[in-house]
Amino acid sequence: LQINLGSSTLQVVKSVKILGVYFTESLSWNEHVDYIHKKVRKPIGLLCKNRDVFPTSVKLLLYYSLIYTHYVYCHLVWGQTTMQNLTKLLLTQKRVLRIVANVPFMHPSRELFLKHNVIPIDHLYKFRLLVMYNTALKHNNIFFLFALSGLAKLDHKYVTRHGEFWSVSVPRTNYGFTSLKYALPSLLNKLEANNVSIYGTSNRMLTKIILQTA
Repeated sequence: LQINLGSSTLQVVKSVKILGVYFTESLSWNEHVDYIHKKVRKPIGLLCKNRDVFPTSVKLLLYYSLIYTHYVYCHLVWGQTTMQNLTKLLLTQKRVLRIVANVPFMHPSRELFLKHNVIPIDHLYKFRLLVMYNTALKHNNIFFLFALSGLAKLDHKYVTRHGEFWSVSVPRTNYGFTSLKYALPSLLNKLEANNVSIYGTSNRMLTKIILQTA
């Protein structure tokens, strides 16, 4: 396959790194997840060697500065990757929390996420979506977000017990379920059904909301 741009011939490659994110021809994000996994191994090893030296507060600080930053970088781009990829990163996150809490390797991790207010990476995409939505509301950029995500309020002609507040189009492909146009209104409808209002909510409170549903 040869693609030309003017008089120049573009090189066709299987993957390319743009602004720190690996894009592949299949958009599977496998290569980018492998890249993140490799990047966090060194700081995790550092924490492990000093688990008995650093206090919990310092270990949490190191987690957020040296490891969490890799998880959240451009997360809204690749965060809807496969569960297999998310599980691969979730295992590293669980290991970090066990190091932070200085507990055995097989210690249950759920209570550690709750205790330290750390969002599991397989729920991080929902948190980032809500932060983006709240920020748009706060800075009056909601119309841009509406256009980007296709958000549209439903106009119910009659009273319903559990009527959805936002219109959600049913995707025809598995890829459609990972799209912003499906993910954001579905998440907002779920919060509405549980009578959870996020308008003006702080990021700390959003974290608690996500942890309660994780």
